[in-house]
Amino acid sequence: MPTASLNRTTGFPPGGRASLYLMPNGQTTAQRLELWERVKWGLDWVGRLQLVWALLLLMVGAVAVVVGWLQPVAPLAVAGVVLFELDLLLLTVLGVSRGRRWISKAEGVPTSSAEFHAARLLVLGELETTANRIDMVRMTRPHPHYSHNFSLSTTQWEAYGKVLAGSSPDVFKVLARAYSAIQWVNDAQVMRRTRQGASQVPLAVIEDDHLDDAERATAAAIAALRNGSPRSANVGVGRRVEAKPKAVGREWGYGRAIEGRLVTAFVSVTVIVRGLDMDEGLVALTCDLHRNGGAILSLPLSDPSWLLTAKGPQIARDVMFEQTFTQSDYGSAPRVNPGDELEPHIIARFSVDRSTGTFVLPTIRVRGPYAGPGT
Repeated sequence: MPTASLNRTTGFPPGGRASLYLMPNGQTTAQRLELWERVKWGLDWVGRLQLVWALLLLMVGAVAVVVGWLQPVAPLAVAGVVLFELDLLLLTVLGVSRGRRWISKAEGVPTSSAEFHAARLLVLGELETTANRIDMVRMTRPHPHYSHNFSLSTTQWEAYGKVLAGSSPDVFKVLARAYSAIQWVNDAQVMRRTRQGASQVPLAVIEDDHLDDAERATAAAIAALRNGSPRSANVGVGRRVEAKPKAVGREWGYGRAIEGRLVTAFVSVTVIVRGLDMDEGLVALTCDLHRNGGAILSLPLSDPSWLLTAKGPQIARDVMFEQTFTQSDYGSAPRVNPGDELEPHIIARFSVDRSTGTFVLPTIRVRGPYAGPGT
């Protein structure tokens, strides 16, 4: 189970960002967790010392009984010592037993419901920020790539994962999978930057980064944390994305290749999203072009301004996706040849839980350099 090694002075993970949330007594959650670990350690040692002391007293009592039997001197006093020893031993055993039961019980329960609520909100906020950062990567042009020193935060998870584990094991499992996928993305960036050396060229998104896995796992974790409210428990039930080709002039989509590169492409469709909540909308709508089962280019929405205002329960819109590379950027365009077929995938990302819906359209054909009408 991932846990943070806490700084003994501040109570926060090394290099982590201190939370402003304070418990009623002025302590942060991380500080209370560390304090509890210290108390538990002390109780364990007190229990061991009490048991050793009781055994020593019992031995003394046993010796006193033997001496009193062989050389009878004040037999009542000896009997009193024995009774005293037995009483002390009984009290010690009972005290240690109760202390261990208390420790065992306390380890699986958060200090308070307020502590769990605070941990849930802080981790939820971190995951929503992660989802937004992944969205920003998807929107970079001319192709998805990472900013300098890109990484996804895990600070709140490291600080409060233990609280969530003790309070809701089922939710914790979903969160653990999400942060495992997020950590993979971070580790992949470190490895690729190391191999890149002194070059400052931005790193493009590649399949080995497993960014899609992190995106899906993050969406599932956000939904799991929000499932405490009745409204969000049924998020995603019945949502459906559809798309129909809509001709612009004589065509609804094509690509054009120059020097073996896909330098321009467009897709025009009518998108219909059904089954949304009344106040639910879309945060992103893109068209990924696939060739031989893999995405090679993500076409942006030509006019994304309406995304901010369109809400459910149904959204219907005529939209166009297009991308044109300037001659200086031809080297960044994906490699294709005239005659290749591309499969458009319309991808809608929902505003409530950041999950996605996809609709696959018929293939479009790649053309060669323009040589007149119809080419």
